[in-house]
Formats: sequence, structure tokens, C-alpha cells
Amino acid sequence: MGVLVRNRVGNLRGVVQTTTADMKDLGLLARERILLRTRQGKDADGAKFAPYSRAYAEQRAKEGLSRANVTLELSGQMLNSIQVIAGPNKVRLTF
Repeated sequence: MGVLVRNRVGNLRGVVQTTTADMKDLGLLARERILLRTRQGKDADGAKFAPYSRAYAEQRAKEGLSRANVTLELSGQMLNSIQVIAGPNKVRLTF
């Protein structure tokens, strides 16, 4: 799974120059927005995540974990593994 952002400016191609550093900054911004949105319990469209199943919510409760808000975090390992790979005219976010 990944997200790819490319610099396609149409008629301005060649006029607007992006660097690898620019694209890395864009990727880091996108990553932070994904993390913030996910920790708020929202999906890519801004809708709330589906609630935990009853059985999973009960298991989380037994382990002392919140069952109220779905944030896709248990250990934090998945979201923290999002990598930003940048080039001069593209950036990829991947796990």
C-alpha cells in the first residue's frame, strides 16, 4: 500500500522546478496529516472509522486499552512505520 504524489503542472512544466528536498517536505507534511487524521479516528475521506467489533472491544477493555475511539493504533508500530521516499518530481509514502 502506498501513496504517490507527482509534480505534473501541465503547461508550466519546466518553469516550476521542484527538488528532492521540496518533495521530501511535501511527503513529511502528508505523513503528519495522515497521522493526525488517523489519531482523530477519521479515514481518508474524513469519516469516522467503523467501531470495534464487540468481541475486540471487550478484549481491548481486558487489556486496559480504550475501546471508545478507533485510531488504528495498538502499539503505534504500523503508523510509525510510514516512510517518505522522495525524488526530484515525486514522493511516495509507504509502509
